[in-house]
Amino acid sequence: MKNRTKARRGRESWEALIKEQHESGLSVAHFCRDKGLEQVTFYAWRKRFSVTDNPPQAVVFTPITVKSAAMAGSEVLLPGGLVLRFSGLAPVDYLRQLSAAYVVV
Repeated sequence: MKNRTKARRGRESWEALIKEQHESGLSVAHFCRDKGLEQVTFYAWRKRFSVTDNPPQAVVFTPITVKSAAMAGSEVLLPGGLVLRFSGLAPVDYLRQLSAAYVVV
């Protein structure tokens, strides 16, 4: 019984295949079936190129305004008009978590 090994493709070959699949309009499954490729390998190479070829975008923070009301409480005005009202001061840890949740990527 013979060992059958598949030919190894290089980076340039995978770049061309990924570009061809994108331009063909075929699904990855259909394209890989037609070309005799493993879908898992195709996705791994596509991910590798997307990570190295597309630098991460800068993180943009959304401003959150903390407005003190009367001594009885405080308000936090969030983007979109959402208002959080607290009796007394707003908990600092909660505000940190809240600001992290409103990071716009």
